[in-house]
Amino acid sequence: MMNKEKELKNRRRPQVIEAHEFLEITHDFTDPKDAIREAISNAIDWGATEINVIITEDRTRPDEELV
Repeated sequence: MMNKEKELKNRRRPQVIEAHEFLEITHDFTDPKDAIREAISNAIDWGATEINVIITEDRTRPDEELV
């Protein structure tokens, strides 16, 4: 293995809690649809081949608008 490849393989990767990161990013948007649109756009920009979006309804808050 080449030195550059070995260096990249041994490099530490930061630990990211996706849900927390997503919630932090959503505070930058006033409309939840814009946050979802941005997340999908970023995934495409980074070459995602599959994107899963799961939206659930909070039945304890029936008067709230669904995204």
